[in-house]
Amino acid sequence: MRTLNRSWNRSARRLGLGVVLSSALACGCGVGTRDLPELTTEQTLQREAYDDRDWALALAENVVDGRVNYAHLAAHPEPLWRYLTLIEHVGPQTKPDQFPSRGHALAYYVNAYNACAMRAVLQEHVPDSMYRTDVAPFEQRYTFLVDGRRRTPGELRELAQKAAGIDVRVEFCFCEPALGGVPVTGEPLRFDGLEQQLERIARAALNGDQMLHVDQAGDRLMVALWMFDERDRFVEWYRRRMNAPQGTFANALHALGDERCRQKLATAVGYRLAPIPFDRRLNRLETASP
Repeated sequence: MRTLNRSWNRSARRLGLGVVLSSALACGCGVGTRDLPELTTEQTLQREAYDDRDWALALAENVVDGRVNYAHLAAHPEPLWRYLTLIEHVGPQTKPDQFPSRGHALAYYVNAYNACAMRAVLQEHVPDSMYRTDVAPFEQRYTFLVDGRRRTPGELRELAQKAAGIDVRVEFCFCEPALGGVPVTGEPLRFDGLEQQLERIARAALNGDQMLHVDQAGDRLMVALWMFDERDRFVEWYRRRMNAPQGTFANALHALGDERCRQKLATAVGYRLAPIPFDRRLNRLETASP
């Protein structure tokens, strides 16, 4: 129940709602979860080996500068559908021999989360925002068949977090369909080179003003809302990774970022920490009209 409430509280904060309301929703008040149709057919069921090449193709064709070209994706969804069809019945629980480590599971569930997020946007016909107060929060609004079971995006996030342990870098990999979320990565997360990928993704995200911003006029170091809410986890990660009992949130950001990020942090020494308001607008790539 603690994990469920945490997930609802995170979603409620994105909508500007309070923890009390999110707890009430978690108990079943006003929830409207939708089971999106299964994609698997008898023909596709014959595919038994996990392969992320279709997911890689969907990303390569539709992601530009951290945003998604949903118009192109809607017109050419085939690679995304093929990947979603595969992961309906292939995953760490249905085919454990193909996912022998926590790193394999971590990559799988992050990719599943991001692919399902894209499907949800198409399901809603590419709205201006996936974060509205009149429906259940995005991470609890839908269920998808993934790895042999019906799961919400929130449950996929929790499975990836479980595989990651204390490694907060995984949080920079969940590409929520909003400008306030982390930029969409243009390649799948993969077990081979996972450590380098996690480091690169975290560094790239922290260079964006939607994740980390220094408000010189207000003497504020501003971080994304989810980072502000999860700052204790960042401190724990830093202290355990660096064996530094006195580590701080600023220390964690310094360790996660690159030189550009560290220079930004150096201009905010002594500033108070504040959250960046969550931008609910869809993370669509704005294309020129024909």
